[in-house]
Amino acid sequence: MRITKKQLRRIIKEEKTKLIAEAKVRRLVRRTLRENAPGQEVGVRLYDDGMRSEIVAIDASGNEVGPKIEGWSKVNMTSPETIAKWKEIVSRYGNMVIADDPQELAAVGEPLAMWMENVLYELLGQGREDRQTQPELYDPSAYFRAIGFQP
Repeated sequence: MRITKKQLRRIIKEEKTKLIAEAKVRRLVRRTLRENAPGQEVGVRLYDDGMRSEIVAIDASGNEVGPKIEGWSKVNMTSPETIAKWKEIVSRYGNMVIADDPQELAAVGEPLAMWMENVLYELLGQGREDRQTQPELYDPSAYFRAIGFQP
């Protein structure tokens, strides 16, 4: 049996349409499973009341499902402990979105990376204004490189 070019194009077009439809369904199913699965990370809860600061992954029900990272310094942003905390935040939660923010420090749904960039610029700027020791350490680009963050 011979197939004309026109028939072959039609068959290819039909198969391509089927593959695209299947891919959309698979994506929808994966997204729904992720959103409704208990214990699956959907975002982070950001908390900072001036005395205590923490970031933790939460699931769709608002339950904590990841390790809590807390207590980074706002006084000395270049201390080894603070740099280690921010590195941990970047590596663990840097690509997630903010799902809960009781103090309204950031917009819910905003990527954590955007919030981090804003906060770091603000805190590093305060460090320079306060004339802390070694002001060259408060250069945002140098600090971002030190913690492995690309704004």
